[in-house]
Amino acid sequence: MDDTTPEVRERMIEIFSRLSPQQRLEKSDRLFASGRQLSEIAVRRRDPRLEGLDLKLAVFRLMYGSSLSDQFLDDIERRVRAGKVKSEE
Repeated sequence: MDDTTPEVRERMIEIFSRLSPQQRLEKSDRLFASGRQLSEIAVRRRDPRLEGLDLKLAVFRLMYGSSLSDQFLDDIERRVRAGKVKSEE
C-alpha cells in the first residue's frame, strides 16, 4: 500500500536527510512501533477476543499480508505455532 503523495514523500526525504544516522534509526523505530500499535488496535477492534499468540499473528498478517503470499504467511503461522520459530514477546 502506498498512499503517500509525491509531495509528502519528497518532504519526508528532506527531513530525514538532515538527521544523523542515529536519529534516523530512532525515528524509524518510533514510526514502526506506532504503526504496530495502530495495527494492534485495528485487530482488537475486529476481534476483541484475540490475545497472546493469536493476536500477534493477526497483527503480523495485517502488517505484512499485502507484501507476502498467503502461502508464506500460512507457513510462518504453522512454524510459530509448532515452536519452530520464536515469536517475540
